[in-house]
Amino acid sequence: MGFQERSPSTLMGLSAILFWSTTIAFSRDLIEIMGVLNTAFFLFGISGSLLLIVEFIKYKKKIIPIIKTIPLKYFYKVGIFFAGYMVLFYFALGRATSKEAVLVVGLLNYLWPAFCFIFSIIILKNKPRKLLLTIGILISFGGTIVALTGTNTFSFELMKKSIGQNVFPYLLAFFAAISWGAYSNLTRKYQFKNDTIVLPVLFLISSLFILTVILLEGNLKGLNYIFTLSPSQYFKFIYLILFPSTLSYFFWDRAMKKGDKKLVTSFSYLIPLLSTLTTGFILDIRMGANIGIAALLIITGAIFCNMGIDEKTSTIGKSVKV
Repeated sequence: MGFQERSPSTLMGLSAILFWSTTIAFSRDLIEIMGVLNTAFFLFGISGSLLLIVEFIKYKKKIIPIIKTIPLKYFYKVGIFFAGYMVLFYFALGRATSKEAVLVVGLLNYLWPAFCFIFSIIILKNKPRKLLLTIGILISFGGTIVALTGTNTFSFELMKKSIGQNVFPYLLAFFAAISWGAYSNLTRKYQFKNDTIVLPVLFLISSLFILTVILLEGNLKGLNYIFTLSPSQYFKFIYLILFPSTLSYFFWDRAMKKGDKKLVTSFSYLIPLLSTLTTGFILDIRMGANIGIAALLIITGAIFCNMGIDEKTSTIGKSVKV
């Protein structure tokens, strides 16, 4: 495939990364107005519906038979980790006590590349290059420790204070990263024909789970917040649905299949830094140098982790019964 043929698909992949880097800032903004449950319900539900429409256009009358081919076991072996990530991540954003804590939540969330590589050893049977992998893990977690001081100059006293004020959201973000690391490997292990149909279904399942929580809390009136948004807030809401939550997944899939995969995946390492910068700018947060250092350490750690895995020994592509 020539450069001119690959170029549009490559640009799509790069665009997906830029869109994803704005997710935290726009989501937090809406959560402050609508609440975490209402925001997550609408985002997951509408995004899942739009992705399902895209799949319907692709497969037309075949879509129902294709959905029926998804093994039920897939949902509790693989899908539960996707839903777990979405719920944990949004709850972490919503429970953060300040905008500064949102930055830390974002950086903790971006530990998922390190967990992806760790789980690839367990799930995909990849062979580790122990020294490089250990260095990568240590650097990544070192970045996390630096991030835990918040937006101030690094000190253990400030780190202790930041953790004390936000221990719950920080733990949620940490477990979200673990959940995505597990999902990323399991979805490759249990891949099957027409597996793109799974994503919208998982979005809709996540939305139904959130709706169940809302019903149990007896707070259906909270859903009315969707009708009270200002024009600028509606813009953010529509942007989140159309770009980071819908088109980005389509763009990424296209880039992986028809674009310059190496260039796009290399650029994806910048997401923690891009996300930190855009979140700081959009939420008007004054950031200390330690936040930038933390982002760079997490990126560096992910690169070392990548070099510390030999994918030639992977079980990817081998047929695995769900």
